[in-house]
Amino acid sequence: MQETAFILITGEKRVGKSTLAARVAARAQNKGLEVGGIIAEATWKDDGSKDGIEVYNPASGERRRLANVIHDSRTPTIGEYAFEMKTADWALEVMQQALASPLDLVIIDEMGRLELFYGCGYAPLVPLFKQAQSRIVIILVRNGYVNTLIEKSGIEPNATIEVDELNRDKLPERVYRRLRKLLK
Repeated sequence: MQETAFILITGEKRVGKSTLAARVAARAQNKGLEVGGIIAEATWKDDGSKDGIEVYNPASGERRRLANVIHDSRTPTIGEYAFEMKTADWALEVMQQALASPLDLVIIDEMGRLELFYGCGYAPLVPLFKQAQSRIVIILVRNGYVNTLIEKSGIEPNATIEVDELNRDKLPERVYRRLRKLLK
């Protein structure tokens, strides 16, 4: 069996990591590749303020609300978010199944402080990365957490791609070309 290739997509908060992953996943699917995992997208109010997070499974198209931005001090939150735990459990299961499947591409959006420092959220995925059956895994992670992810998971990334406001519109094509090379 071919060894799984890992691509880390990194960047600061709200720079467009998830948008990049969604564009790459759509392009891969349009070219006939099998794509799984979870992609998280921000949701917005009419006034342009962030409303929450929705996650979706690119394999099935199923979408669920993961979190809402909460400004009420009486509601338990993690940062500014109140999470829907049933959705978090569903997303974790989707990603576990995707990693255990011989898919062309799996998207993991995202491994952050909750997972890497507190052992919560999607933390059960970390030991599964080295056992992945998929051909390529793209993991989204903020800049400051890359080394921690590598240390805790033991993976050796084939590429680390940093997203910023200047390059984010050019990256979908570049990342897709990198995928094609890795799949050969």
